[in-house]
Amino acid sequence: MTGKTIARGFTLTALLAAAIGASAQAPTAVPFQTTAYTPHSKVYKVDSRDIVLAPGKGIEVKYHIQKGATMVYSWKSTAVVIFEFHGEPDVLPANAPKGYYETHEKDDVGKDQSHGTFVSPSTGIHGWYWKNGTTKDVTIHLTTAGFYDAAKEFSSAGQKDLPVHDAK
Repeated sequence: MTGKTIARGFTLTALLAAAIGASAQAPTAVPFQTTAYTPHSKVYKVDSRDIVLAPGKGIEVKYHIQKGATMVYSWKSTAVVIFEFHGEPDVLPANAPKGYYETHEKDDVGKDQSHGTFVSPSTGIHGWYWKNGTTKDVTIHLTTAGFYDAAKEFSSAGQKDLPVHDAK
């Protein structure tokens, strides 16, 4: 029997069929996916690093991820930091303004940790900007694993490639 039982053995499907008449077709149950499986041709990467931010300073760490690829992440800091999790697509949407990016999560008040799973909406670099709004150094410990192929750091000193490693 399909449909949701609502009273005395009647189903929602049966009641809808009765309501719209015998000549009309009753709604059909649609199967739904209960798992997600996405094969990849390469082993996933892992990265773990400590980042020390001086008072008033900011830094970005971003990973190059293909559209639909997944990254699992956790970061914790020794004090509350202002942050934004965002991405910059390799191919910008039509009429995108200069400096275009997509915000995934933003917190102007700040947190001392965040954990989650990210499925990339576009091929490009995705990651975090953190800013230390305190008067003391703050250490951020970042751990990621996922189907990314590169990582970069952006700071007032410029940008640099960061090493990422294949999972063992």
